[in-house]
Parts: sequence; C-alpha cells; structure tokens
Amino acid sequence: MIYLDNAASTRIHSDVLDAMMPCLGDVYGNPSSIHRYGRLAKKATSKARKQVASLICADPSEIFFTSGGTESNNMALRGFALHAMQSDNCKCRIITSSIEHDAILEPCRDLQRDGLATVEYVPVDKHGIVDVDKISSLLLACTNAKYADDNSIIDTGKVHHNCGTDDVKDNTFFATRASADSCYTGNDANTLPLQKKTDAPMTLVSIMYANNEVGTIQPISKIADLCRYTGAVFHTDAVQAVGKIPVDVTCIGVDMMSISSHKIHGPKGVGALYVRHGDKTQLAPRILGGGGQETGLRSGTENVAGVVGFGAACGIARENLKINMSHTRSLRDMLVRRVLNEIPESVMNGSALDRLSGNAHFTFLGVNGEDLLIKLDEHGVAASTGSACSVNTQKASHVLAAM
Repeated sequence: MIYLDNAASTRIHSDVLDAMMPCLGDVYGNPSSIHRYGRLAKKATSKARKQVASLICADPSEIFFTSGGTESNNMALRGFALHAMQSDNCKCRIITSSIEHDAILEPCRDLQRDGLATVEYVPVDKHGIVDVDKISSLLLACTNAKYADDNSIIDTGKVHHNCGTDDVKDNTFFATRASADSCYTGNDANTLPLQKKTDAPMTLVSIMYANNEVGTIQPISKIADLCRYTGAVFHTDAVQAVGKIPVDVTCIGVDMMSISSHKIHGPKGVGALYVRHGDKTQLAPRILGGGGQETGLRSGTENVAGVVGFGAACGIARENLKINMSHTRSLRDMLVRRVLNEIPESVMNGSALDRLSGNAHFTFLGVNGEDLLIKLDEHGVAASTGSACSVNTQKASHVLAAM
C-alpha cells in the first residue's frame, strides 16, 4: 500500500510509541498529585513541553497542551474574542483568509453570529498566496498611519527581519529604526508601533502558515510585521508547517500558534497552542473551567501518554528536519514531473516554489475526484481530494474555489 495522505494524518513513529508505553503502564499518576507517581507524570509532561518548545524555538512556559489543532485554533480565536468583550465590552475584529481550515472558518462564523466579533476575509491569488496588501490596508484603517506619498510618516522603510527572504512591498510603510538583521523579541526599543485610533476595536489576524490542501506557504513574516506595527495580535494555524519546515517563533514574531501531534508522526488527540510571553493576557482566563491546569487556560487532567508522545515526535522532527525536507522534496518533485508529463489534462495546483516539500496537489480535468480515489484505493494507493476533516460534508474545496 502506498500512503499519500500524510496531510490528513501520519503513522506513529516507533520511537514515539516506545516513549509513550511507560505512561500507559507504570507512570499512571496524575501530574497534579504531589506523591511519587504524580511527580513522575509531571516530570514526563515537563520534558515533553520542553521538546515541543524546542522545535519552534519557544520557551516551555509558552506552550499550552490541548487536544489538537482544532482546539488550539478555537482557544486562540474564542479566547481573544471573550477577552475583548470582557476588557472593552465590545466585539473584536478578526481578519482571516478565504482558504483557512474549517477549524478557523467555523469558529469565526460562530463568533460573528454570537455578536462577539466582526470577521473580514482576505482573498488569495491563483497560487493560494494571501493578499498581503489587503491585510495591510485593513490594519492601517484602524491606525493614524498614512502611506508614504503623504510624506507624513516619521521614517519610512521596509519591514525588517532575518528569518526569510520576504520583504513587505514598497507601498506599505512603518515607523522603524531597527536594523535589518534584528529578530523580534517582543519588546524592541528600536521599533515604533503605529498609533491606533481611539475607537478602533481589538484586532486579531489569523492566517495559516501552510495550506492543508495545496501546501502553499504564506508570507508569515510579512504579516507578523504588519500586525506588530499596527498593534494587532497575530495567530497562525501552523498545523501543517511545524515539523515539516523550519519554524522559529522568536524570529517570526507571531503571538499565537497552533500545533498538532498527529501531523508529525505523533499520537492523535493532542496538540498545543503557543502563546508568546506577555500575550496570555490577550486570552480570556479559564477558557475551559475546572482544576486550572495549563495555568488556568485549559483545565482537565493532562493526557500524559499523548503529551509524551507529542514531545517525542517533536524531538524526532527537529533532529531529522533537514534530511526529511530533502527526501520528501525529491519524492514530490519526481511525482509532479511524472504526473504532468505522463497524464494528459493534468494540472498542479498551488505555488511551484512556496509550498511544503511533501505536498503535491493536482487537478485532472474531466475526472470525478471521488471515483478517482476509489480506483486508486483499489490499486493500493491512499490519497485524498481535500481536507479529511470535511469529508462528511461532500462539498467542493473552498480552497480551490478561492484560488
């Protein structure tokens, strides 16, 4: 059997399974208990928290364990919206893209329906790249900023970062005195955030790091810079990116990031939300009420075995990241080349350059997708036409429709 559905879920790594087994046997204590068995469980979860943090260059105290990417996304969006209502007594503003996973789109619809948020959707181009200029204009509309041709900006220049080759387009400007090789630390004295309008709502931007269907990698550093200088909070659904490409939250400057275990050869039912130091106050406390685990953000006895497996998977992904990227890219390129050269009326979807190394997404003109999957399965090939989380709805891909 050839398995080509790793964007939906991955096989648990044998070393991950070995790491989990003690937690299903002798290490059965509650991590909140002070006796020996509780301390052993606490030690195991603390090690896993460090392993998850290390993969994205975060501090362990910035990692909050959840049941997976969906809960992490909901915690970020709902927690921010509830915080805005509690602190400002008004609905927040959410800016997201038209190709997000349903774990973002559905909570956005719910929050808007419940009067907790206004939601604005940013389009993408034919490659699935989000319109950064549109995000810029939406964010600048809530500040006293003006464009460069007005000559009223204190100091104009491109946004700075050293974590990639992306530069914000020249028609977007910020007041900045920072050097071109600096990384975001969360408290940069050399930067001058723009002044928000007094009546501007609290704003959250949520853009996925990499798309789960077509594999397009978004210009996250650009968007993070835009948010930083306009006072918006930035969340990214990085479920498809973490463990597959280098992700450094310190350099990128994101405020919140969602991660999932079973996308990187860890167990299902466990994930994490990264929340940058200082931004925990941006989330409503006790999103899940109870015993106050995860410093009050997510109550409930920890899934020790799952958390330990998640940590082990992150450690393996970090150690083998470069090798895995090179290997999957070579396999992907061979598949793309042969499909396009040997199968008539075939088209590759998404960006040819800015995409995950292990992603290949095709359209076969005149062929029914479900029929094709059945035939592939009969011939020992497991593939998918879209998000496995939406398979029961039998709806057309909103990602391809947006592109």
